Amino acid sequence: MSNVIYTSIKRGEDVNVKIINDRSSITESIENNLFDHIASICMLNRKAKYTRKSHWMELLTGIQHPLCNGIIDPKLDKDRIDENIKEAMYPFQKLIPMLWWIGPSARPADLSSILTDHGFVEAESVLGMATELTAINDTATPKGLLINNAVTPEEVNDWKMVFATVFELPPDACAFFSEPFALMSKQMKDRFLLLTGYLDGKPVACATFFISAGVGGIYNVGTLREARGKGIGYAITSAGMSWIKNTGHNVAILLSSSMGFNVYKRLGFSHLCDFYLFTNVD
Repeated sequence: MSNVIYTSIKRGEDVNVKIINDRSSITESIENNLFDHIASICMLNRKAKYTRKSHWMELLTGIQHPLCNGIIDPKLDKDRIDENIKEAMYPFQKLIPMLWWIGPSARPADLSSILTDHGFVEAESVLGMATELTAINDTATPKGLLINNAVTPEEVNDWKMVFATVFELPPDACAFFSEPFALMSKQMKDRFLLLTGYLDGKPVACATFFISAGVGGIYNVGTLREARGKGIGYAITSAGMSWIKNTGHNVAILLSSSMGFNVYKRLGFSHLCDFYLFTNVD
């Protein structure tokens, strides 16, 4: 197990001028990185069927968890909205829990309201954020913390344990993500990074990083409850940002819950857009 050097990103007052001035382009990159990330997971998952339909991408696994099934990147016909929704839901009905992923480019623009009127429930809203990566300076890790690139089966199992616990995933839903991630960590080393944080030798934090659409995406950042409040989430995110910078990319993006917003703001991220997740589960 080798420690990933934890570095910080030097920032000035104008660090995100380009991000703010190029909001539309960066917002598009946030969406495209997310959709490419989902597609890569599905491509390496034996249970997943990820299919391009007329106005959306369909993710279908049959796993009884909404994160594992859904309608991605919907661009529905306003004049045929009821028919489109009925067609999109046909493979799921009420038997398979699923999510509608409503991003900035979803159509029609009021799709969230339309889904609510059709009986879907907003499961979560997340913030699309981005930052420019400038000069990198070494800095100390929190005491007792080692950040490791998970590649071997044992290392991936440590990552998987933290991931499943933090995000409260049952075994089959956890495997939907962890099995492709194990392959990606070996086959896509220039585009994908799987990090585990160890505190005094115990795995306590996880994160993934994915290069696509000209930016580095940050996903699945989490820390076990007993290890929170020590700066570990900040540290593992910063380590991944350093890796993104070292791949030659100067913009990092992520989706943040309201709970993580202040941490990412301290890391220099700006809020650019919003995503809304709707489910067929009451």
